[in-house]
Amino acid sequence: MKLEQAKNNWFLAKLILLFGIIFLIINKTYFLIAYGWHWGIINEFEQTCNDILIYIIIGGLSVIGVVIINIIEYLLSDNRP
Repeated sequence: MKLEQAKNNWFLAKLILLFGIIFLIINKTYFLIAYGWHWGIINEFEQTCNDILIYIIIGGLSVIGVVIINIIEYLLSDNRP
């Protein structure tokens, strides 16, 4: 049971992180085209996009943590085949 949960959570983590990578590429491309090369955050919209990206990455890494816990529980359980 824990192994199936780990597989499902791993699939979810991959989707979240893939969405995060796509969002990062779109975000950086837009701001590069719209405002040119810049080092700092130049407006509120860019800050909001960066905050969303941080939450996506934290969510994906959190799900990976759950996957690791599920795998450890599976390996330590007595009733595995």
